[in-house]
Amino acid sequence: MTMRKPHLIKLILLSFFLIGFPSCEEGCICCEFDGPVRYDARIVGFAVERVDKRVTSTQWAAYLPGDTVNASRDLVIYLKPDLERVVLNNNLSKNGLFVNSAFACTPAQMPRTDQILTNLKITSTEDFNAYHPAGSDLIGLFDISGIRYSAKNQKIPLSQYLAGSRNDFLISAPSLFLNESPENQSTHIFKFQLELSDTTLHFQTPELILK
Repeated sequence: MTMRKPHLIKLILLSFFLIGFPSCEEGCICCEFDGPVRYDARIVGFAVERVDKRVTSTQWAAYLPGDTVNASRDLVIYLKPDLERVVLNNNLSKNGLFVNSAFACTPAQMPRTDQILTNLKITSTEDFNAYHPAGSDLIGLFDISGIRYSAKNQKIPLSQYLAGSRNDFLISAPSLFLNESPENQSTHIFKFQLELSDTTLHFQTPELILK
């Protein structure tokens, strides 16, 4: 016997309630979320994404090999984490319907990690000044910006940030600024040692000519 159409429609709607809606493109109206979808992630790497130099009072451009810049005023180092997605967490739609995490459209995704930042060390291959010879810790010479929950363009001392709630560093794309210039014009490679609860990561800048 052929199933009547109203019964078929009821069964299809019931299946949506039980197993979730199928995939939909970003921006569609088939599944709406009250907030961002959060997913668990693991930090598997960290890198200097790029280095910029100030070219006018309001404009920045990529630092190029051979450029000489004022370290405390005209340089910014952009860092970027390499995140490995572990799992996407289920959310509820505004209508209270369960949305299958494997197929849900995700208008905004925010990572989170259980890893803990235990220590960050920054050194240079050259003497910075009499108080900071090559290989010494330079944390006190850097300010940080770009971390979530901070005001736009706000810079705070990196040492102050690390003394407080530091884990946002791992999932943000922070920017670092030097707050001092070297004693003499010199070429530096800044080396980063990022110690996490389960691994230690190393990365560095290209050669930078600072004055």
